Amino acid sequence: NTIYQKYVLKVPAYRQEKDLRRMGLPLDHKTVSNWHIKVCEYYLSSLYELLRQELLKQDVIHADETPYRVLDSERAKDYVWTFLSGKHAEKPIVLYHHGSRKGAEAWGFLTGFSGYLHCDQYPGYLRLSQQDVTLVGCMAHARRKFHDSLPKDKTRESDAASVANQGIHYCNQMFSLERAWEDLSVEERYEKRQSELKPLLEKFSDWCSKKSISVLPSGKLGTAFQYCIKHMDKFMNVLKDGRLELSNNRAERAVKEIVMGRKNWLFSQSSTGAKSMAIIMSILETAKQNGLDQFKYINYLLDKLPNELSLLDNQRLEAYLPWAENVQLHCK
Repeated sequence: NTIYQKYVLKVPAYRQEKDLRRMGLPLDHKTVSNWHIKVCEYYLSSLYELLRQELLKQDVIHADETPYRVLDSERAKDYVWTFLSGKHAEKPIVLYHHGSRKGAEAWGFLTGFSGYLHCDQYPGYLRLSQQDVTLVGCMAHARRKFHDSLPKDKTRESDAASVANQGIHYCNQMFSLERAWEDLSVEERYEKRQSELKPLLEKFSDWCSKKSISVLPSGKLGTAFQYCIKHMDKFMNVLKDGRLELSNNRAERAVKEIVMGRKNWLFSQSSTGAKSMAIIMSILETAKQNGLDQFKYINYLLDKLPNELSLLDNQRLEAYLPWAENVQLHCK
């Protein structure tokens, strides 16, 4: 456990076997990987499930997904999903989940959730809108599509470039308003959105409907318009609550932790290994979001959890959540 806590979680996988041998420890990479799996199986998976239950109680969740390579997988492509708390959550949680890209992964993970879900409108999320879940669109995705439709030759101004720049300008105006309201209370931000953001969104919606008629739907600019028109009702949902955000950038930043991690450990051998990676990353990221020292928190968990008679008692397990009083006291 001491080696695992002090070394394995802090060093990229491709260096571990070489460095451990240099240290005189008879450990190969397979052994280290099995430590990851067993630690999750014995101790961390119960805490992860409790964190999932806590996340589902919240009113605002962000979601995103990214490809992930698993060598022994029978799927054509595996994915890691991220589900995390909204910006104003009192108990911030970041969870990763390994699986396919089928919508069933999101439906299964979010079973029992009712509230607002920030997402990129990937079709896998749409079924959730049939339940008591309100999907909130990402204006950053809309802006990106207009930006991608700009001609590569920046020196040549065309009608299409002019239209695309107008779309970008609309998005920039919205983000500018949101930045100005960043320090307002939830109630004040809600009122500001009704008086200033709502008219701008409505104007943007009318502009998209009118301009899309004169643009080829198969081109990049046409795709940008179709995306905005199709999901305009989801963009409008940001007006319903002052805790919501104009973009899903929180989820994109969270999923980048997996993207950067892939550059170190490259892949998982098995689905079991991918699942353990997701659990460990969830524990570490949630700790960071709650102001904890990640190493101290992992050290605390691996020191205390093996002494618990049962990890199936949620009341006892709640003492190990990142915002618990003793955890905050010992893991800062």
